[in-house]
Amino acid sequence: MRLLCRRRILGFGLCLVLGLTCSTLWAAVPAAQPGLSWYQGNTHGHSFWSDGGEFPEMIADWYKQHGYDFVALIRFAEGLDRILEELKQRGLADTIIAAEIFNEVNGMDFSGGYGSQKKPVAVVHNFRNLHEEALEFLKTRHPDIRFALDTSTPSVNPESMPRNAQVWTFHSYYLWDVYKVFEQNLLDRDVDLTDPASYAPIRRFLRRDLVPFQAILDSRKERPPIGPGWYRRIWLYRNLEPNAMPELERLLQENLEKQIDQYKRKATDAVAHAVKLRDEVFPGIPLILGEGVSYCADRRLRWEERSDAYWEVVEHAARAYREHGLWGAVARTNSGPEDPVWHEYPERLQRVNATFLGKKVS
Repeated sequence: MRLLCRRRILGFGLCLVLGLTCSTLWAAVPAAQPGLSWYQGNTHGHSFWSDGGEFPEMIADWYKQHGYDFVALIRFAEGLDRILEELKQRGLADTIIAAEIFNEVNGMDFSGGYGSQKKPVAVVHNFRNLHEEALEFLKTRHPDIRFALDTSTPSVNPESMPRNAQVWTFHSYYLWDVYKVFEQNLLDRDVDLTDPASYAPIRRFLRRDLVPFQAILDSRKERPPIGPGWYRRIWLYRNLEPNAMPELERLLQENLEKQIDQYKRKATDAVAHAVKLRDEVFPGIPLILGEGVSYCADRRLRWEERSDAYWEVVEHAARAYREHGLWGAVARTNSGPEDPVWHEYPERLQRVNATFLGKKVS
């Protein structure tokens, strides 16, 4: 879940991600027996209401059919309610512009991504109804706060969008593909990362003593699962050879410069699509760019911060956001206080901020 707060970045706010462990228990515990007994169950499960892949009822039914005694599922709406109450008690209510139940609540499941199948219309509508129910609960509890829909892309199935959302926050990673010149097809699940031939084209950028892909998988066994492509991305950047990074940065820079007009179009097309869909589904509600630009590389790669071409595209996007009447936007996903740009190139962020606010840029 996320609270959008009044901390000025691109004339709007910094997104704060807050976690919680508020659960609803779905129990099928057998009758009490003399003495102590062992019961099999899951005490921390995720459904569509957090970051899982099915409805709570379906998950509970699966556990029951497979002989489990109980399952506990996370419900973020009730947890968000508690967080908002706490913030109000601390006198911080006026800092909240909007609150989201969950980040990217549309889920790649609904667009057929991550190897998933597209959902039947009835399933999507059921998800939308549950989402609307949760939003209505929060709106009743906190009529002084706007509640937002957050999606991973502006290209969303309108049948899945809750009709009672008061704000729409979308993401637009229009420069993500710059890194494909390095990542190649290595993020695809059918590529064998144990075969040196699969990464031969970029072998010069990788360590001689590669960390095995299985070691990455083993290191995350006790953690919640992530998309298969992210395990592969972790492996890829974990194996970057530091001495080869300058050459890789030049390659990425050249890739951006060669296709700069294409990336500018991607940024403007995304916001135009978001505005069009917003006007069709819930006309008039505020539109916000909550994440964007690029967000997949090793933090040791610093070419973005130095690149004039990179900031030219970011400024172009900020101008498009203003022209389309967005409430707010982030300069880039990692533009929080820890972003090195604040300390090394503050004038770059200040220029983008001024562009979004419609101020004269020198």
